[in-house]
Amino acid sequence: MVSGDLRLLLVAAPLIGALVLLVADTVARVVLAPMVLPAGVLTSMLGGPLFVFLLLQRPSR
Repeated sequence: MVSGDLRLLLVAAPLIGALVLLVADTVARVVLAPMVLPAGVLTSMLGGPLFVFLLLQRPSR
């Protein structure tokens, strides 16, 4: 986090989350055109490794 002001984060987090879900849904519909891949599958394939990466990070104190 860059600063201690959380007001920007309170607005940016839902907007970025909605944008990520919109992009994942669009990609999921375009990649396998006749079939529909659920957007949750695509977001879990991206978010799972990211979550594990964040868990394994050591605190920088």
